[in-house]
Amino acid sequence: MADFNLQSLLRFVRDELSEEEEGLLMSAMGDDPDLQKEVDALLHLRDNFDNIVDNWTAAGHGRDLRNLRVLRLLESAVEANPTIAKITELWTHQLNQGGGYAFTSFIDAGNRLSGVGGYSLPGECETSVPWQGVASADAGELQEHLSEAGQCCEKLEFDSARSHVKQVGKIDARLAETAELEVIYDGQLVSRISVSSHRREVLVIYYLPPREAAPESATLLPLGKNAASPMIAGFVPDGDTELLAEFTEVPECEFIILF
Repeated sequence: MADFNLQSLLRFVRDELSEEEEGLLMSAMGDDPDLQKEVDALLHLRDNFDNIVDNWTAAGHGRDLRNLRVLRLLESAVEANPTIAKITELWTHQLNQGGGYAFTSFIDAGNRLSGVGGYSLPGECETSVPWQGVASADAGELQEHLSEAGQCCEKLEFDSARSHVKQVGKIDARLAETAELEVIYDGQLVSRISVSSHRREVLVIYYLPPREAAPESATLLPLGKNAASPMIAGFVPDGDTELLAEFTEVPECEFIILF
C-alpha cells in the first residue's frame, strides 16, 4: 500500500495510469487485501456517484469514503427492514447533488454522557461547539475536552470520546449530559445538533437558507451488530426560518444522524 499513495489510486480509477503502472497496481492488489478494498471502494464511488467523481481530490477522498460507509450501513439496514428503502434512495440522491449531512454520536444514559461529531458534511462547511462557559480557569480545559470528544466521534473512536466527556463532567455535569454541534457555511449557521443523554433525545435544527430546497426528514441509524432499527423524524417548521426534527426515546447506543 505504501507504494501506491492516494493520488495514484485516484489516477487509477480515472484510467490515467500507464499500462506499466496499472500492471504493478493490479499485482499489488493481489497481495494486499486492504489495498484491494480501498480500490474497490473508489471504483464503487466512480460508478455510482457521477457528480462526485468529477471533483475527486485527495482532500475530498476522505469524505467520499465516509459517505460510502454510510451507504453500506443503510443498505444493511434495508436488508433487515425493506420498508426503509427510501432512506437509501434519498441519501444517494443527496450525495449526487453534493449535499447530505452525517453526524456520528452516542448516548450513554447510564453515565449521563453524550457526544457528537461532524462525520461527513458538504462543501466548505465547518463545525463549532457551542457551550456555556463556567469559571474562566476551567474554560480552556472545557474547550479542549469538548473539541477532542467531537473529533473522536468523527473518527468513530467512541471510547476515547467518552473519556473526554467524563472529564467535562467533572467540571460541569450539564455539558457532559448534552452534546451540541453547530454547522456553519460561509459565516452562516446552517444546522444545530443537540444530543441529550438525560432525556434520551436528539434534536436536529435546520436553518432555512433562501431559495434552497429543505430536507424532508432526518434519520437516526444505530450502529453495531445488534443495533436497533433506524428512526425517522420529519422536519417541521419551528418559526419562520427554522425546521426541527425530533427523536425521542433514543436507545442507549452509538449512531449516525443523517439528513
